[in-house]
Amino acid sequence: MMLPALHQLKGIVPVTVAGRRPGLDFISQAAEHVVDMEGPGWHRLFGPSPDSRGLPVTRAHRVVAFLRDQDGRIERNLKAYFPGAAVYIFPSLPPEGTGAHAAFHVASCLKASGLALDPQAAIRRACEEPLIRVASDLESRRGIVLHPGSGGQRKNHPATFWIRLMDSLQRDGEEEGIRITILLGPAEEGLKGLFGAHVDGQRTEISICPPGEELIKILRKAVLYVGHDSGITHLSSLLGTTTLALFRETDPRQWRPLGPRVILIREMEGGDMLLSRVLDLARELTYNRASETDSKKFFLETPLMLIAG
Repeated sequence: MMLPALHQLKGIVPVTVAGRRPGLDFISQAAEHVVDMEGPGWHRLFGPSPDSRGLPVTRAHRVVAFLRDQDGRIERNLKAYFPGAAVYIFPSLPPEGTGAHAAFHVASCLKASGLALDPQAAIRRACEEPLIRVASDLESRRGIVLHPGSGGQRKNHPATFWIRLMDSLQRDGEEEGIRITILLGPAEEGLKGLFGAHVDGQRTEISICPPGEELIKILRKAVLYVGHDSGITHLSSLLGTTTLALFRETDPRQWRPLGPRVILIREMEGGDMLLSRVLDLARELTYNRASETDSKKFFLETPLMLIAG
């Protein structure tokens, strides 16, 4: 969610981002430095009072924190650790009911701290071009990636929906030579056996928790990615991969993936209608086939940018 703002600030002001992995690794291109807050010394930020040993980062002209600070402890500590710096504390998420995208919220807060930012322009750029760039041969895109999980079970359609989708795409891929990769994260490792029973070993593989570089390689070589509202879905869209994002509980106005090739479908039930929609779009986007469903309707129903100004 920081990437749109960081790209606009790049070359204007040096920015050090303190955060957590794996997300931290994917924004390193857009920041001067990145620092892992799981490393030694960062626990002092949350202590009852400043520690004489300080923090791993010791110098800054401006400090902006996206954290909950109900008792003001973090703000007091930051002012002690960075004497003379301007310190700002903002909530991690936009206020409920505003419909603001989380990335727009971040950019707006940074602007409020005094940085020269245009939040609307930052989001617009994120919707028009990939913000994460890696060297790869786009002509070699010959795969479909399916990610049936996310960080929250209520976001997910049932495994049966994904197995039916995988079975149909495997049959399609026999003629086209398309390979399918099933991405499983830590929360979905238990589904390996269930998906494995339906996998065509010659055309489909299961990848469990691939490291960052391997994950990016998988996503960049895909002609299509399909997944829930998850970190990997956001990564796919930011890489410029054609991304079909399925939303259930979460608000797409706040969490819609940003990228130049994003289609969003919001549907609570993972039944026959959703399966038909996803298959029609997958076939058209992957094989350039005429779709039984007018895919233009999906683009019109799911605007490419949903933000509050």
